[in-house]
Amino acid sequence: MSRIERLRFQVALAERQFNRVDPDNRLVASELEQRWETALRQLKQAESLHNKFQEQSSQPFLLSAELKEKFGSIGEKLPQLWQEQILSQQQKKALLRAIIDKIVIHRLAPDQIQTRIVWKGGLTTTLKVAVSVGSFERLSFFKEVEELILQLTAEEKTDQEIAQYLTDQGFRSPMKDYVLENTVRSVRLKHGVFRKATQSILGVLLVFLLLLK
Repeated sequence: MSRIERLRFQVALAERQFNRVDPDNRLVASELEQRWETALRQLKQAESLHNKFQEQSSQPFLLSAELKEKFGSIGEKLPQLWQEQILSQQQKKALLRAIIDKIVIHRLAPDQIQTRIVWKGGLTTTLKVAVSVGSFERLSFFKEVEELILQLTAEEKTDQEIAQYLTDQGFRSPMKDYVLENTVRSVRLKHGVFRKATQSILGVLLVFLLLLK
């Protein structure tokens, strides 16, 4: 029950009590009449404050041209402020709560999720975010990467060169956001592709270990 509802109840109660009193009992009637008037006065004050607040809330909040210009430049400076750690963690969280309504996450693949940010005001931003996985085979593009590694190895590219090329093409290793040289080497040896004769024995052992997994 709101404060105004409680005051209305008190006014109605005071009115009933006043109407029921014996008119000849002037002392009691006077006391009940004062209670009734006090309750009415408090109710009118509460209703007046409530109506004033409603009127102010319904009016649009208008920004001056100067404030609009300052707020408009915040978006350009925010990444710099965020990276330079000028804002504390508490301030960052408060800022995010102020501008974000909700975040919807949908897993597209074991190594990729789609994130939809719903901003205050209704606008949305959709992003695809890469996530770590436990093995190379769980990457959604692992077949394509395998073929590229074998193809580039046949072209006598080094593992380092292949790793850099794949990284430049947007690929990555299971636990990193870039392709490791070790990932290239593992794929190559798994398929029995050796660069030197001395790698043959080590390669056979590695392939054997991979097959045991």
